[in-house]
Amino acid sequence: ITCNLIHYTVQFVRNTTLRAICALNEVKFPQSSSLVEKNNGTIKADLENVWKKQKGPGLNG
Repeated sequence: ITCNLIHYTVQFVRNTTLRAICALNEVKFPQSSSLVEKNNGTIKADLENVWKKQKGPGLNG
């Protein structure tokens, strides 16, 4: 249970950080928001792949 909690906390922090970075990018470069969205999609897909790879037998213990 503890490992699950840590897992979700880390995931939440990462997602929040990504959202903050994307928000900052939109503030700095409003014209590139579509590019940021594209990059955000790529980052999200990459993160999902990383989480899938990391989900080993010991993670849900």
